[in-house]
Amino acid sequence: MATIKENKTKNLQALKEKEARLRRQTVEQLKTKKLDSQRNASSDIYHKLAKVFYSVTSYAFARVFKYFKKVKETDQSLMALEDIAVKATQQWAELETKRQEEITQLSLQKKKEVNSVSKFEVKHQKIQERKAKFTRHQELCKEVLEVILDIQEETEEYLKLQNKIPEETWNNWMDIFRRGFSPNADEIELPIEQPEENESFESETVKRTSDTQELLNEYLESRNKWEGSMPNDDYLGDTLEILIDTAFPPEPLPSMPEGPHYLPLKVLILGPTFSGKKTQLKKVQEVYGLKLFEMKSIVEEAQKVVQKKNEPEDKKKKPTEEEPEVFKEAALEEDFETPEGKAKLFRAKIRGVFGDEPKQEEEVKKSSKKEEVKCQGFSLVDYPKTLSEAKALEKTLSAFVHPEDLEESKASNKKREALPLAKPSVKQNPEVKLFRTFWDLVVWLDVPLETVLQRASERRIDNSGNIYSLSVNPPPEKILDKCKVIENPTSEELSEEFNQALEHKEPLYRWFSEFGIKDFEKLLFFDANKPVEEVTEVILNKLEKTIEVKNACSTEKSSEPEKVTQEQAQELFSYWENIKENYYKELSKYLSLLDIQWNRISNSLFGTAENFRKFLVRDDQKSNYFRNFVSEYNSFMAHRSILTKEEENQIESSIEELLDNLWDIIDQRKEENIQYIENLSETYPMSQEIKVVVKFTRQFLLVELYKYSQVVNLLGRFEHLTQGKEFQELETPELKINWKKGLEESGTCPALEHLILTAKSKVSGTFETTNKLLEFRINQLEKWANSIISEFKQKYNLIFKTMDNWIIQAVEHENALINQAASDVKKALKSRQLLENYSFPSNELLNTLENPLSNL
Repeated sequence: MATIKENKTKNLQALKEKEARLRRQTVEQLKTKKLDSQRNASSDIYHKLAKVFYSVTSYAFARVFKYFKKVKETDQSLMALEDIAVKATQQWAELETKRQEEITQLSLQKKKEVNSVSKFEVKHQKIQERKAKFTRHQELCKEVLEVILDIQEETEEYLKLQNKIPEETWNNWMDIFRRGFSPNADEIELPIEQPEENESFESETVKRTSDTQELLNEYLESRNKWEGSMPNDDYLGDTLEILIDTAFPPEPLPSMPEGPHYLPLKVLILGPTFSGKKTQLKKVQEVYGLKLFEMKSIVEEAQKVVQKKNEPEDKKKKPTEEEPEVFKEAALEEDFETPEGKAKLFRAKIRGVFGDEPKQEEEVKKSSKKEEVKCQGFSLVDYPKTLSEAKALEKTLSAFVHPEDLEESKASNKKREALPLAKPSVKQNPEVKLFRTFWDLVVWLDVPLETVLQRASERRIDNSGNIYSLSVNPPPEKILDKCKVIENPTSEELSEEFNQALEHKEPLYRWFSEFGIKDFEKLLFFDANKPVEEVTEVILNKLEKTIEVKNACSTEKSSEPEKVTQEQAQELFSYWENIKENYYKELSKYLSLLDIQWNRISNSLFGTAENFRKFLVRDDQKSNYFRNFVSEYNSFMAHRSILTKEEENQIESSIEELLDNLWDIIDQRKEENIQYIENLSETYPMSQEIKVVVKFTRQFLLVELYKYSQVVNLLGRFEHLTQGKEFQELETPELKINWKKGLEESGTCPALEHLILTAKSKVSGTFETTNKLLEFRINQLEKWANSIISEFKQKYNLIFKTMDNWIIQAVEHENALINQAASDVKKALKSRQLLENYSFPSNELLNTLENPLSNL
């Protein structure tokens, strides 16, 4: 039953789905029919519209054809219309262009007005700010001045009551104070003219500050305007060198790192391949029993230590001799490829073999039963090969670092700073300072490339492994035939290796030649291209001498007593530092002021000339006179075609009167110009400018005299401490200008000459080089002052001579203009023509005047 119900339900569902499909198909068919009917209707409308459009266009084309036919018949009227259209278009374009130009000009004018208004507002604002600042400053100064005046009045009353200052002297001081001058204004104050605008002054100040050091260097080194053959105060230089070395002693040498320093001989043997290093070492071993070390073997041993550490332990393998613990630690820690790593490996190796302390005598005997010669040290062969390896090896073994690789010491810095003022004297045989080293001797066997190639070809080996050389160390005759040739590198390989070593030869030689004890150099560098016995004898003699010097230095204890203690040297050098700083400070101040002052003087001269140029082209009445004459003449001639004799004479009289007025104006202008120059020559402060130069000279002389007196006192104190000489302090000299001598006299300046003579009379010290330096500076300043005064006078005379020439040029120019005007008037009168307005332009005169700057 259940199955029947299910089948029935399925059949009902299938029928419903079929009815739904039929309904959808019916709807779609209706839609398709509707669309077809719409398409047919639109197609009918389209065809009908096409017929209407065709009929309309046919009619329009017929009308247009008739119109053009009529136009063709009236071709001339058509051309006229076209011309009118073209002209109208052009006029319209021109009007549009003008309109755009007017709009642009109006916009630019508005921008200019806005900018000018904004600039005016900014300028006005700045002026208001400056006024406010000046008002604040004035109010502040006013309060301070009131306090100063109150103190002055109280002081005056007190001093009068106590009778400490005579009334007349006090009144004189008050009068000077009220007039605004200091009592020694002529001696101290230097006039400095400040620029008008703050911005330019600040920029000039910055520029001068950056140039001050260069100005100081020029003066100290006597260059440019200070040029001269400056003597050196070498006595002061030698004294400063002693004081610096005593006051700032070098740092104590670092202590030697742990190692076998007790051994008598520690030897380096260097040289090219096949130079005989091992052959000579065997000869030396027979005498001193030196133990041989090679860096290549040490590195291989370290590699074995590392390899053994990394490999698992093999109990069946026979145990090998153990390396010392100190070497194994270094082998596991260090990088074998770097110079520092190799140096630390070598140090660990010799420490492991010899220990840091001497062994007991019994232990030595036990360990050296088979040795006939007692071991007195060791030798490292064929290492280092480069300068970096040599430096690393020395630093590891003795903690030595070359001064060039360290920061500049305080003593070296102080000596360098003192050089511009005093250099030490040149020593005839300067002492060469040798540095401490780990090595007792460095043997360098030098041979040429030809010898290297020859010895390489002569090497032989016997069945026992003994190596011989046919020319240097030949084998016995009985085994000569049995010896085999050793396979060596080719000649090309040997040559390349030799050239590489040659590149490092010079740096290594300079390095090792700087080590020794006192004057005993520890480098033995000689030509080893000799018989073996001769080379051995040289090496053994040097080793014997090395042991003697080493023993002598270990027992030597006496030293030269110090003449100046470190505290005294520091005190004297501090005194020198104050001298130097004050000297530099004062010189820098006056040198920068000197530059400013000379620019001010030059600008003042040229400013005077420029002002006179403007005065020459000032306005006058010439143009007005001529304009009035032209107006009257033209109005008179306009109503007359014929002139009577009387009228002509009247006009000629007017012309003469006009010319007289113009000549009078020229004469008056000439007199005014001459008077202007006369007044200027009387009022221009030429004597004041010369006075400024004399004052500057005095300031420089005072700086030099002050430094001189302080240096003499320093040297006197030093000699008192070192030699016991008595000395008397030299007081700071005074130097005044005698203005009564005058400033100008037959091309010289008597006041300056008197000042220089007074300064020379102050040279009274006992130190010759210091006196010579001061005399040089005085003569140098005299030469400079005279050259400045001479140059100023030359500029002054040139400026005034140029202004005189300008007056002549101005008169000639105006005369030419008036003569030309008179000629034109007379021609017009003769031809009965009207006159044009005539002007007398000042720009033409300004352009014709000669510029004084072109002559300087």
